[in-house]
Amino acid sequence: MLKRMKEKIKIRRIDYLPARQVTFSKRRRGIFKKAEELSILCECEVGVIIFSQTGKLFDYSSSSTKNMIARYKSHTGGEKSDQITLPQLQLEKENTIRLSKELEDKTRKLRQMKGEDLQDLDLDQLNKLEKLVQASIGRVIKTKEKKIMSEIMARANKGVELIEANNQLKQRMVMLSAGGDIGPAAIMELENLNNVGEEGVTSESATNVTTCSSSAFSLEDDCSDILSLKLGLP
Repeated sequence: MLKRMKEKIKIRRIDYLPARQVTFSKRRRGIFKKAEELSILCECEVGVIIFSQTGKLFDYSSSSTKNMIARYKSHTGGEKSDQITLPQLQLEKENTIRLSKELEDKTRKLRQMKGEDLQDLDLDQLNKLEKLVQASIGRVIKTKEKKIMSEIMARANKGVELIEANNQLKQRMVMLSAGGDIGPAAIMELENLNNVGEEGVTSESATNVTTCSSSAFSLEDDCSDILSLKLGLP
């Protein structure tokens, strides 16, 4: 006689509300019972949280539910744990070793670029190092040339400014000479201006020119300060 095989129940939502509530109550108690058995048999911490369709809370915990939730968050990254675990220590150790090796490698390369610790390099490595150093020297030279050109341009502009100041002073002396406000000594100074040319004026004379030109001249002014000016290079 053939045994009647038990028909497998298809898992789907129970449409009939009273039957659904009865099934929920029975299965909830069954889950809590299995969780308790698991915690006793295997000596582990078990927690189950269930919310019904109406929002009612049902829970089971083999220990404090609050402590279990905090422990769960610390393991899932929800909260930072104060304790450093063994995998974290191992990771920190590996990172420290890696960074130490990188620092040692960079320091060795820097010494080699200075011409030190070259005895362990083969011919190919020495050739690569030579090309690298030559490229670095080329960049340094280009930067140096740019700095020099900038300095030359700045000095050239300063020279133009000094020549312009010298020309203005010459014109001022000519005007004073034409007006008869200066004596023979000043005329000799005016003749010396022809020898100055484009050599510019000294910083002392440029300062005196600025001071003297800022004041108004009249026939009664004392031009002894003007007569003491020395224009151009000594």
